[in-house]
Amino acid sequence: MRRVTCLLIPFLAFVASACGSSPTSPSTSISTAAPQPKNASGIVTAMIDGVSFTALSTQVSTNGGAIALAFVGVADNTLTGLGWGVTASAPGTYAIPSGANNALLQYFTPAGVSTAAWTATNAQGSGTITITSLTANSATGTFTLTVLPASNPGPAGTGTKAITAGTFNITF
Repeated sequence: MRRVTCLLIPFLAFVASACGSSPTSPSTSISTAAPQPKNASGIVTAMIDGVSFTALSTQVSTNGGAIALAFVGVADNTLTGLGWGVTASAPGTYAIPSGANNALLQYFTPAGVSTAAWTATNAQGSGTITITSLTANSATGTFTLTVLPASNPGPAGTGTKAITAGTFNITF
């Protein structure tokens, strides 16, 4: 589990980078402090191209209207990182592409080496993240994403990946 948690820190930093300033604890003003990801607990599930994904480890960073979540789990016997970041200070539906919202899907070897990456950003891909409840220490909602091959932060994957039926109910 330690290896899984270690994968989340750089993964979360990539997802949070598109949310504007560096994320820290919830605040009413934008902070320039270094990101302070927190471990989170709860349930995160999705289907990735029809294959079930369940998070084994979750981290979150928040800051004055930006929230970034990163999950590492297993899909089809492959260590899988999934994360997204949106500018959201209240419940609602947040679109990708729109503003600084983004998403990342990444596959890893058992040793934690990235083998393929896909993204949804202002430049490519699409999706929605619906936050039904958002407090200073919890978030609940759903997500659906279409991610395309990306060479940053790892080798580009092949083909389009559909992430459907995504749900999250986490406390941080």
